[in-house]
Amino acid sequence: MQGSGVVEHTICCQQTDDMIRPAARQQSMMNKWIAIVLVSQAMTAASTYVLKDHFYGSNFFDNFYFMNATDPSKGYVQYVNKTTAQNLDLYNYHENKNWMYVDNTTIASLPGRKSVRIQSNNIYNQGLFIFDMSHIPWGCGTWPAIWTSGANWPYSGEIDIMEGTNSNTFNSMTLHSSANCTMDNVTQVMTGSMTVSGCGSSSGCSIRDSRSTAYGHGFNVIGGGVFAMEWLTNGIKIWNFPRTGIPSDIQSGDPDPTSWPTPQAHFPFGVNCPSTNFKNQYIILNTDFCGWGNQTFTSNGCGSSCHPYVANNPGNFSNAFFTINSIKVYNQQ
Repeated sequence: MQGSGVVEHTICCQQTDDMIRPAARQQSMMNKWIAIVLVSQAMTAASTYVLKDHFYGSNFFDNFYFMNATDPSKGYVQYVNKTTAQNLDLYNYHENKNWMYVDNTTIASLPGRKSVRIQSNNIYNQGLFIFDMSHIPWGCGTWPAIWTSGANWPYSGEIDIMEGTNSNTFNSMTLHSSANCTMDNVTQVMTGSMTVSGCGSSSGCSIRDSRSTAYGHGFNVIGGGVFAMEWLTNGIKIWNFPRTGIPSDIQSGDPDPTSWPTPQAHFPFGVNCPSTNFKNQYIILNTDFCGWGNQTFTSNGCGSSCHPYVANNPGNFSNAFFTINSIKVYNQQ
């Protein structure tokens, strides 16, 4: 019947539209991904990198300020100044490397176990940051990090390059920013897994590297490796290279990120998150206790409560140290 034919035609067309829309959405996402890749490659390839800062050797710690204020992250820690840290042997230089420790000999009381938090004297706006580490802190109660942050947190941003807790084996790479920053899950251009997309949340937008050598004991047992962070106007990328997989151009001092494998983390900037959210950053290395690690302390098999564990078991922190070969910062030419 004619009426029936009209109805059938309408149903046909609706079905066709429903089939087309997912394909269109998929094509739109693909176009977005291609645009991210092309812009990223073009901006990186447009310039070469020249060395700006090289921190290594016996004067390494002269380039950093030792924070001794109350921990803004509310960890169970007492950061000490440089003189106290030297007297307690919480940092030193030997075997052509620089070492940062925590107090592993005394019972701790409030505000927490003595540790070191260093912050670069220099301020940075974009660049390529290379951290060559032979050992990073690890173990129950620990919360170490390699990161950058501005003085006006969170409005000047924070970039967490290496962060972990307790006996976990994964590395969390995270951005913290003001509320107008959300990340797209660009799985095609990174190997990590996005766990949180909103950078303005308390946990930040975070990508997890779950490889067995990404963090902690697995990283240390192979002699460590290199954490690299490239910060450009189009976004931030983070790599973690195991010792035997460090690109030759990093070792020769002529880094070329366009030749490197897919990064573990990729945070693209754009309307979703303006690049101006990240500026005037200091390099920071520290070992905190408990804090974020409280959330997984029991599930990691560490015990029932983090603070008493950290306070009463100093000998359990013999692995809570950084061994730093060098830190290099490059600018685009």
